[in-house]
Amino acid sequence: NKSRALFRRVPVLGVLCVDVMLCQCLSAVVTFLFFRQVRQNIINDQERAGWTGNCYAWINGLSGVFQFFVIPMIVTRWNMLGLWAIMPAIMGFLTFCMAWTTQQQQEDTRFQTLSIVAGAFSTMKILEYSFHGVCNELLFASLDYESRHVGKQEIALLANRFSKSLTAVTLSLLTKYMTSRRLDCILSWTACLFTIPWFFSSL
Repeated sequence: NKSRALFRRVPVLGVLCVDVMLCQCLSAVVTFLFFRQVRQNIINDQERAGWTGNCYAWINGLSGVFQFFVIPMIVTRWNMLGLWAIMPAIMGFLTFCMAWTTQQQQEDTRFQTLSIVAGAFSTMKILEYSFHGVCNELLFASLDYESRHVGKQEIALLANRFSKSLTAVTLSLLTKYMTSRRLDCILSWTACLFTIPWFFSSL
């Protein structure tokens, strides 16, 4: 009841809740696909750990650069709504490339598929760690204290935890009942489709 009253009083929090939920679901699916591709294409454990570690190092480094240097300059020149809309647009393009490549994947193009999936995963994480977080904080800063404080708690509970738990259960069931190739194709196109409602929720 308290959540409904808050979302009715401050409609933008309801929109933000949907936005965060879609973003978290997309992030979970892309992350799942990334680690599946890494396991399938890099057999050696040490090489796989090193490759994944390098990927995360680039993600953390670029996220820091964007958060502390690039975003402060962009925010002063761009409308915040433009930043919100460009994130799902970027991921829509990358997940489409990922889905198309995964569907067409052959034995001699598997490393190409891994590279594209890794690119989508890295971009998703950089956007999530930097742009998305900053945009959310800017929105919260414009609200009154009660809406900001309670809204953060409700969105953390409803959007973050619920969406992650639901996605994890769904992925577990799909992994159990589907073949590897079919699962990769379905999840890749699902990730692409997630960007459509995410884009419209950001407008």
